[in-house]
Amino acid sequence: MTETTLALCKSAFPGLLMWLSGLCLSNQALDKPHVDLSKTGTILQQVVSIPMDERYRFQLRFVFQNRELAAQSAISGQAPGAHHQACKDEARYATLSEAEKRETGAALDMEVVVASLDGKTLHSHRFQSRCVDSSGDLTKTRQFGYIDFTKGKYQLTIINHVPVPQEVGTEAALMLTGAGAGYP
Repeated sequence: MTETTLALCKSAFPGLLMWLSGLCLSNQALDKPHVDLSKTGTILQQVVSIPMDERYRFQLRFVFQNRELAAQSAISGQAPGAHHQACKDEARYATLSEAEKRETGAALDMEVVVASLDGKTLHSHRFQSRCVDSSGDLTKTRQFGYIDFTKGKYQLTIINHVPVPQEVGTEAALMLTGAGAGYP
């Protein structure tokens, strides 16, 4: 979302129309966020523009070519089920059998390094995700956590600490989304 789009979203007439059409609902900061999870180290590096002070949610979305692939995915895991409470509780997760852990999906470990445009590291966040947070017809989403940004431009580096096999027929896309402009 650019500053112009933000201003239009906040105005009365065009803002209401833009909001109804979905243009003001969210603010994806990453451009071309498709990544290869089989690689260790930096999997995405780019400059992002943050149009306003906001909390951004860091997620990974899996998109499948068909329902069979979605149902069989060992990386993304299955829709929230009986072991969902163990996803955010390390002690509970440790008590799961290997089969139950496979059902929740691969344990993912990523780091987001936020730097100024001159390369000075401002902060770094390391996140783990063990389970599917939400799912759709041909998508599943894993949530990592939140990062607070102030308005400005930043150099982001996203590091994968635990590689997992890339599944055929599956795309993985990182999402860094703000709440957007909200209501006009």
